[in-house]
Amino acid sequence: MAVSDTTSGALRLRRTESVPVDATVKHVDQLRDRTYRQIARATDGSVVEIDAASTRLSAGDVVVFTDYLRVERA
Repeated sequence: MAVSDTTSGALRLRRTESVPVDATVKHVDQLRDRTYRQIARATDGSVVEIDAASTRLSAGDVVVFTDYLRVERA
């Protein structure tokens, strides 16, 4: 199970090589348009920061894009 997060503050998406067995995995197509656009702009491997209130992602989730991106608290 993913670690729960509040809806305030920022979340950071960072490339990861592995996916924990208990992680919630979401494909990029399942994300809100705004979240998708923020991730798509950072395809150069940089860390993406997203306002937690503007997304349904939580710390501990993993997003499948061109790589696996782990969601962390910023």
